[in-house]
Amino acid sequence: MRQGLELPNQFTLASLLQAFVSLVKSISHVVKCYGWWSLLSACVVHNDVELGRISAQHVLEIELEDEATHAILLNIYANARRWGKVASIRKSMKRKGVRKEQGISWAVN
Repeated sequence: MRQGLELPNQFTLASLLQAFVSLVKSISHVVKCYGWWSLLSACVVHNDVELGRISAQHVLEIELEDEATHAILLNIYANARRWGKVASIRKSMKRKGVRKEQGISWAVN
């Protein structure tokens, strides 16, 4: 590989994620949820807590009681050891009556 042409993975990933965010913002309302959900799933894999929070927020604006989104965001915070946020999500789920079906994993780590 030529010197100077190789970009660090993190820079490339950050650029791609930002381009994806711009794309999702520009598409129709129905498709948006799938775009944000895909981005949320990528945040689990790449341990991106902040972008995961933003993605989950957008999904939950469209699908208020989506149990998978709540569970994935809870897992992102738990992996980052942000226990206060984990407790907050659990309280929010309880308040909204959102329950994750037992024995089903929504996230792949």
